[in-house]
Amino acid sequence: MKRPFAATVWREGDWYVSQCLEIDVASQGKTEEEALANLKEALELQFEPPHATRPPKLRTIEVRLGRLKPLPFREIKRRLEAVGFVEASQKGSHVKFVRRSGEVVDTAIVPKKHEVPVGNAAEYPQPGSY
Repeated sequence: MKRPFAATVWREGDWYVSQCLEIDVASQGKTEEEALANLKEALELQFEPPHATRPPKLRTIEVRLGRLKPLPFREIKRRLEAVGFVEASQKGSHVKFVRRSGEVVDTAIVPKKHEVPVGNAAEYPQPGSY
């Protein structure tokens, strides 16, 4: 089954950032076309099973504003694994990590690039921050 989604693309430094307007998913690329292709991959991963069996728990997070230092993918992976995430699947240039706690399933979709650029998910929880 296919479904269209509305998306926006803007330039942020050397990168183009793409964001789905209907689902809270974003990606990036060196060109607008690559950013949109990466967003499509990320959205496809978002809808892969497993799906939560109940509505997700609403949580509040703090976000540091301003420019963030890019982190290598391996560091983001290490931080996610340190707080219980495991690599579930990969599609194109994106990796899906999941963490299960009872019936709750947390998902993180990360672009598998040398470094995750400024403005994306470069700030993952530090081990012991929960």
